[in-house]
Amino acid sequence: MKEGEYINNPFRLGKMNAEALKRNNILIRKSELILYIFSIISILFFILLFGSQSFAQQTQQVLPKVYVFNGNGNWSNASNWIGSIKPPGLLPKGDSILVQTAKGDSCILDVAQYLAEGAVLKVVDGSNFVLKNGMVQFVPSANFFTDKRDGKKYPIKRYGTQTWMTINLNYNQAGSKVYDNDPNNAPIYGRLYTWAQAKSAVPVGWHLPSLAEWNTLISFLGGAGPMKDTMYWQSPNTAATNSSGFSARPGGLFAQPDFEDIGNFGLWWTSNEHSEVGSFNWAYYFQAGYNTQGFYSDYLYKDTYALSVRCVKD
Repeated sequence: MKEGEYINNPFRLGKMNAEALKRNNILIRKSELILYIFSIISILFFILLFGSQSFAQQTQQVLPKVYVFNGNGNWSNASNWIGSIKPPGLLPKGDSILVQTAKGDSCILDVAQYLAEGAVLKVVDGSNFVLKNGMVQFVPSANFFTDKRDGKKYPIKRYGTQTWMTINLNYNQAGSKVYDNDPNNAPIYGRLYTWAQAKSAVPVGWHLPSLAEWNTLISFLGGAGPMKDTMYWQSPNTAATNSSGFSARPGGLFAQPDFEDIGNFGLWWTSNEHSEVGSFNWAYYFQAGYNTQGFYSDYLYKDTYALSVRCVKD
């Protein structure tokens, strides 16, 4: 073969170009295939990575919680629980409470513990479980409200045309207080709010009840006796039966700079302001006492006092 033969021979030149083109096409197809395979691998990697994280998050969300009492003494004392983690006042569906005391020790239920449908309270054989000013109550799943802001659950009940929460509000609104700054009081009595804090703390879909709404409720239920909890009040807790399930509790108040009257009085804000000397510095509230049969209304400085809150549905 002479030098330049393929250049001067059109047939050979065309054959050379066709073979080169074929080789180039094969290389291009191989590159595309490699790129395609790499893309598939990348997609699978990200699916596995983020899918596993999502699965882990979902698993973490649905895993039931188990609260274990293995100490000696009051239910309300966090140190009696493993990890110092007490159960919430309303135990959600799927969660469990296990009471397992040592010989000679006792678990003393000194608070109200609500159990949603599907929640479990189990006392291990041989454990000593004592009720002392406490109670266990099962709440149908349709009869509680979950506050999406913090996950707290509130038993609710319909009275005539109104739907009320049957425990005091316990949302940690900025500036609100727990009686004596003791966190163990919050699940029992809720938090204490100034009037402005109360207006802000109420969850969406609910509101601070008016004087008229309180009066309608009290008239419907027949006064304070059927509304007052049979626990937590000082003796004589006059006329208290709690037959309505409203469970009014004596959370006291905060009157700067002091906490006052827990166990003696329950005071709840209304949405109504009161004008005196041309200034709306006051707001109405309702009060019940340990030695009274009725509720009565009055007004206080709305920025100075912090009271309990009950919510009624919009």
